[in-house]
Amino acid sequence: MAIGVHDKRVLKIISKMLKAGYIESDMFYTTKAGTPQGGILSPLLSNVYLNDFDWYIGRTYSEPHRQCKYKGNDIRRMKWAGITPKYNFRYADDWVILTSTEQEAHRLKHELTKYFKYKMKLELSQEKTYVTDLCKDGIHFLGFVVKAERKRKTPDPKTWSDFLVGKPFPDMVRLTGKIRIITKEVRRIGLYSKSNTQAAQIQYVNSMIMGLANYIRPSICSHAFHAIDRRVNNAALAVWKKLFPKQYNQMQVPLRALCNLPARHEGYDSKTFAVKIGKQWFGITYAFITHSSHEIHAFDQKITPYTEDGRARYHRYRSKQKLLPCDRPSINSEEDILLSAYAKGMREIFLGIRSKTLSSRL
Repeated sequence: MAIGVHDKRVLKIISKMLKAGYIESDMFYTTKAGTPQGGILSPLLSNVYLNDFDWYIGRTYSEPHRQCKYKGNDIRRMKWAGITPKYNFRYADDWVILTSTEQEAHRLKHELTKYFKYKMKLELSQEKTYVTDLCKDGIHFLGFVVKAERKRKTPDPKTWSDFLVGKPFPDMVRLTGKIRIITKEVRRIGLYSKSNTQAAQIQYVNSMIMGLANYIRPSICSHAFHAIDRRVNNAALAVWKKLFPKQYNQMQVPLRALCNLPARHEGYDSKTFAVKIGKQWFGITYAFITHSSHEIHAFDQKITPYTEDGRARYHRYRSKQKLLPCDRPSINSEEDILLSAYAKGMREIFLGIRSKTLSSRL
């Protein structure tokens, strides 16, 4: 199987993106080698280059050479032949192969080390490529830890089963680093003296909290939500004690009393730290409001905007989801956007003043 892209138009676009350079701290830098960190081109190149890897693993079990009329017949035939099951799950350059025996896992690791070295011209990291037991340690994948456990028992005994199911949990080690970044932004609120600038920074913090909560919400994440809220609340307490030493207790208001993100906070009486602008309160949101949301069915891989069948599948998928009410306030209202932009501008001005002060001292 040939590796790469043969369409010259796509190759030209990729070439231009590789030579486009990048901007950091308002300074332009040329691209000397590789792709910029976090660039949108990296996942595309990973999919192009590792496409052969997907088929290499697929042909060993789930996508064999001899195609039967039904795919299930192929897998059944492989089982009857005594071939150990193996399935590959890949996202960009991060991948996991599931198999049923430890011996097969070690054999695959040895085989793939040679495959990447001689076929793909890549060195497989032995430290990051390891064999693990899903029932004991789980697998770390895309910020989650997936473990094989028995289904949780429900009040109905008919649903009880001894079969193992995969349960995703947030990777608390990686999550701790994300929480540390959020609390750092919370402490920045104490650098501002004007209430409107503080409110703008609060909106920026809220966007980070909601982004992190939405990322981990497909997992079993209630303990992770409480960890985020506890750390953020402790950081906010220290900031409000510094800004308002005599009245910080009076500046804890119920979430439903906040004017920012009203649809999100409606009906919640949990108190949070806020600042008052006129008669309105701007406060820090909580992660637990997001709630976990498990996907009942796996994502349909045939959904695509480029075919009639793919578009039809997308519309059927969207039609099953609950629609938002027409009068739902936007979390990105004009006021929120202006406040966020103002916070970003003030933060850059503050950093510029601090850098200038330090340089003058030197």
